[in-house]
Amino acid sequence: MNSEISNLKVLIADDEEGIREILGDIVESCGHAVTKVENGKIALDAYLESPDSFDLIISDARMPVMDGFELVQKIRSNKDIKQPKMVILSGSSKIELQEKDSILLNKIDGCLPKPFSMNELVSMIDNFSK
Repeated sequence: MNSEISNLKVLIADDEEGIREILGDIVESCGHAVTKVENGKIALDAYLESPDSFDLIISDARMPVMDGFELVQKIRSNKDIKQPKMVILSGSSKIELQEKDSILLNKIDGCLPKPFSMNELVSMIDNFSK
């Protein structure tokens, strides 16, 4: 591991427990701290309660209660708090995402279309931790 890479505090939001666990295991294996939640509302509450506790939010695009896009909008619209890096995981194609809201896509730092490889996820996270 490159000595310039620092450990990140990562918040993972996904409504599927198995995916949350796998993502958490991958991120932790890279030396980063992980908090896992099951929807965007819980992720937003955790972030607003302690913005300094998270450097990166990885969120599924589609979840009940609050989806990843609404989570991005709510955090990005609050200019009074530290802004984390934000990654959206989506089963939709990038073209579908662009049709959804190109302005919103400009507010995220990365998008991983499902299925993605472990190497793609690790590479993206490593880029944020340099």
